[in-house]
Amino acid sequence: MNPVMARDVVMVAEPVRSAGLLRRIASAVSGVHLPETLAAPTHDEIMQLRHLESIRTATGIEHAKVLGHDGAMAMWLRHASELRHAEPGRVRGWAATGSMIAAVGTALLASTIAKAAYTRPRPFVEDGISLALAGAPVGSSFPSSHAAVSRAAAESLASFASASHGAEMLSDAARVAVSRVYTGAHFPSDVRAGAEIGSSVARRISGAVQRLLGRIGR
Repeated sequence: MNPVMARDVVMVAEPVRSAGLLRRIASAVSGVHLPETLAAPTHDEIMQLRHLESIRTATGIEHAKVLGHDGAMAMWLRHASELRHAEPGRVRGWAATGSMIAAVGTALLASTIAKAAYTRPRPFVEDGISLALAGAPVGSSFPSSHAAVSRAAAESLASFASASHGAEMLSDAARVAVSRVYTGAHFPSDVRAGAEIGSSVARRISGAVQRLLGRIGR
């Protein structure tokens, strides 16, 4: 092979191998099997984004911005505080908070590694969807870290909460995920993948914590 051609082949192959390694690491951290190759967003997804864009309101945009900001952590710290006050025993309340923080950190790590493995452009980059945010998000659109973090937090806390409080938290996580599509920051499949990562992480971590509490009689 021509030396120049060989060099070009190596330059192309290196990112492919790196992406594969990152995908496998993200899968191992999250417990979710991530695809080797990522399909392009479907026509239906783009149409959903265009529909949401057409019905945006100033109030809706502001609400979505608040959800995007609070959904990263502040919302879940509030829920964790409420849960600690509701729990009769301090151990379970703080265990819930610790479980949530561990799940959020793990989900954020997994989704960040996954983003480095994929190169899906954001909706506002290639599909002409306007972005209803002050600053443009950077990095791959797939998966949504907001959806991963909010789902991880909600499910981990919900496993310690009453049915009604748990349902409220899961609803909040869904609202955070939808807000990312509403503002044009993500495709629907991005937030679905993020939520799957968050859910998997939360089940593993909160399950381990619950088993530990059971052993010590809490």
